Amino acid sequence: MDTLKRCLPEDEIRPGSPSWNFHNNTFERDAVRYALKVHFNREIEDLSLEEYLILSQTYQAEAYRYALSHFRRRQYCTSGALFWMFSDCWGATTGWTIVDYYLNRKPSFYAVKRVFAPIMVSFKEEENGISIWLVNGMLEDIRGQLEYGWGTFDSDKLRVLGREEVMVIANTSKELAQISFPKLSDEEQRNLYYWVRFKRDGQIVSEDRYFLVPWKDLKLAPVKLEYSLEPLGNDEYVLRIKADRFAWMVEVKFRESEVKINDNYFDLLPGETREVLLKGPREAVEKLSVNALNNLLVKK
Repeated sequence: MDTLKRCLPEDEIRPGSPSWNFHNNTFERDAVRYALKVHFNREIEDLSLEEYLILSQTYQAEAYRYALSHFRRRQYCTSGALFWMFSDCWGATTGWTIVDYYLNRKPSFYAVKRVFAPIMVSFKEEENGISIWLVNGMLEDIRGQLEYGWGTFDSDKLRVLGREEVMVIANTSKELAQISFPKLSDEEQRNLYYWVRFKRDGQIVSEDRYFLVPWKDLKLAPVKLEYSLEPLGNDEYVLRIKADRFAWMVEVKFRESEVKINDNYFDLLPGETREVLLKGPREAVEKLSVNALNNLLVKK
């Protein structure tokens, strides 16, 4: 929103306005409209501008996450991945970038950052289930604990299917586990997700989740997010966020873009607490808000 306010006249901050179209990607051609309808079953005309922005950027972030995790799992059948593109060359209303012209980081920035982390765990779709892979981009062998299982959107409980010590040698990708899908009704599939974590020394290094149905068919439940702020000094803070249920795309939002944050737009499992580092003036930091995509999609 900050970018749109800086590059568009106040009375033209809306999709389809003359200034919006002038700042649009030449190749966009209603791709966003199509994506919102197909993946979220939403029409642009029925969305507020805030809703349009987060849903379209969620689609971009999820697309990068899916594609890049696939390429990294294929090491060395695929020996690298480049995506188009990193940053905008001017204020744009639609773009393929993960950082805009004013250096604001989009949700896709954080998705790409997590997928390109040296150690990355992910699910791979198989014919009758999913497999779990761990990519070790380090120049040394890694050991840690793999945990995986399933949960439902309407519950605050996690079911554990496996917990084991694993090792992946340096600079390789390795399949660690297989999960076969049980027989589920359509309604049960809408309400279920799989989760996986890789830990080292008790700390979560990487995690992933898998939905069984398209996003528009998910039976998401409202989520309650609790958070606290701890000052560290020198305009630095630790923000701790906890969810009572599965939370999709947790967004930490500020009125002022001068606040810097090291992670954003992440998922939270029930009972999980995420620590995020913030840096900025106290008056700007304290005006933060926290929400999740669940609460937007459920209310519609």
